Amino acid sequence: MTWSYLKIAFRAMRRYRVQHLITITAIAVGFTCFIMGAYWYYWERHFDTFHPEYERIYALTTHGLTRTADGRLAERHQIHVSVEQEIAGFPEVESFTWVRSHSYTSRKDQDYIGLVVDSLFFSYFFSDFVDGTWKGIPFDQEYIILTESMAYREFGHLYCTGEQLQGKKEII
Repeated sequence: MTWSYLKIAFRAMRRYRVQHLITITAIAVGFTCFIMGAYWYYWERHFDTFHPEYERIYALTTHGLTRTADGRLAERHQIHVSVEQEIAGFPEVESFTWVRSHSYTSRKDQDYIGLVVDSLFFSYFFSDFVDGTWKGIPFDQEYIILTESMAYREFGHLYCTGEQLQGKKEII
């Protein structure tokens, strides 16, 4: 019985090639859109969910280049400076922090990309420190917090509080 069904389906596909090609293509596009939409939904709902009160944290991203009204290129992170007072004026915003990219080349010619943050950053994003603490450190870009792998790579040991990391730095 199954063999006769397959034979009928094959004959119909040969007779109506264009219609079946359109149908199969539409089903493939539909499945692809559904899978991509489901993945996007999963990404949006599960991104950074390990933070306490993650459902109250929102990100406004303004990184990269954009074109101004007269056609010139401008960096988007300049928006942070002009919008900082306006964001604080919204009654729904309890507090906010800013984050900027930072490029650094160490004395061993190793390139790193990190973050420049303000003092409120660690009140949103908690982290366990192996050695030292962020409390009491002035956020003036003279102090850095290293990951374990970077501490091993640069100093050869994990406990590097008080060590100096020298190199060339560029703010992106």
